[in-house]
Amino acid sequence: EENHPQLSRPLPKGVVLYDVNGPLFFGAAQRAMNALGAIATRARAVILTLDGVPAMDSTGLVALESALEDLTRLKCLIVLAGLQSQPRSVLERAEFFERYPGVLAVDTVEAAIALAEAEIDRNPLPPPKSSAPTRAPDLSGQECGGGNTAPARHRA
Repeated sequence: EENHPQLSRPLPKGVVLYDVNGPLFFGAAQRAMNALGAIATRARAVILTLDGVPAMDSTGLVALESALEDLTRLKCLIVLAGLQSQPRSVLERAEFFERYPGVLAVDTVEAAIALAEAEIDRNPLPPPKSSAPTRAPDLSGQECGGGNTAPARHRA
């Protein structure tokens, strides 16, 4: 659990809250999205607070999409919170939400956290695999590689 200065309670385990502030233009967008990728690798849900982003251009959109593709590959829930009108308009014109149907947009951080908690509760992590050694199959008597019956050695 992590504390965030604007929240009344700690973030749920597995939830990362990333504040983006200022216009999302080329250089700033790239730096912000690269930082997001670095911190979100172990998250189950990523909340991007965008209420501090008054403007976004096409380079900001490309940087956002690139970061979201990485998070989507990691099977993270992605929630955009507090979109202002200009960035929302850029996303809508680019048909962003049609192309990324798994990305959700809500008005507040609290709503985003509630969505993330519900998703994590609905889809808990599978239990860890047993660390007990597994037994290798008995391959004695089987031919391998054109009749060579010498035992094979594998490096782990």
